[in-house]
Amino acid sequence: MVSLARILRDYRDTGSVNSLLAVWGFVDDYAFLTKAGHVGLVYRVRGSDYECLDSIQRRDIVHRFEAALRLLDESCRIYQYLCKRRIGAVKKRTQLKGKLMGKTAWTKRNKKGGQFMAVKKGKKKFKGVRKEKRAA
Repeated sequence: MVSLARILRDYRDTGSVNSLLAVWGFVDDYAFLTKAGHVGLVYRVRGSDYECLDSIQRRDIVHRFEAALRLLDESCRIYQYLCKRRIGAVKKRTQLKGKLMGKTAWTKRNKKGGQFMAVKKGKKKFKGVRKEKRAA
């Protein structure tokens, strides 16, 4: 359960958008007009779970984002607002502690098929992923 103090702290830490952008009104769900007469668009992009991606998959995501930005010309401005927070535990995945070349390692596993998804070397485990119970 999230405490009220946490919610209020997040609210206090965020600034108001109207201090940066004078919105006059919305045209529809994604377009708005400013008081200066400019048109703005709102995009929502969900992040990817980078812990489950290899370097090639991460590179592909970066290239797609770059290609999307290239569609805009020099008269466009991009403002990015990042709201990063954990939303509960990661479901359908577990992790177990083991050894890899004599050192501690955490292995993330798909709960449905039992496939190993990723290995994290060191003592820090995957965030938000449940630990597997040891077999008796």
